[in-house]
Amino acid sequence: MIVSAPTYSICPTGRYNLCIIGNPEEIKNPFDPNKKLIEIQFEAKSVDGQKFTVSLRCSPVLHPKGHLLPLVEAILGRQLTIQEQLRFDLDSINGCVVSGEVTHQASTRGNVYPKVGNFKKAAS
Repeated sequence: MIVSAPTYSICPTGRYNLCIIGNPEEIKNPFDPNKKLIEIQFEAKSVDGQKFTVSLRCSPVLHPKGHLLPLVEAILGRQLTIQEQLRFDLDSINGCVVSGEVTHQASTRGNVYPKVGNFKKAAS
């Protein structure tokens, strides 16, 4: 039997409407096993209809200096109150659409990975 490596395309850089697929999942933190880390997966669709999967890995804390709070506020189109930040249900963002920027980041081994950020409310 001959086997081959899977082929996939890296999401090109640019701004996309990103649909959150699934609930955020806790993943192993390779840098500090004592700190939690979550992964949120998005589906990005290019203008020619090609679909890509990109993900955001961040701490599960809604903090102004973090990556999660800007995502949630972009989805809602407004700032969260302090009370909302303390009790926000992350499972509620499954299926939401947000505008996000995809860039590329190279690892120390030279592998290129898509990085997502700079979130804004998606155009209606």
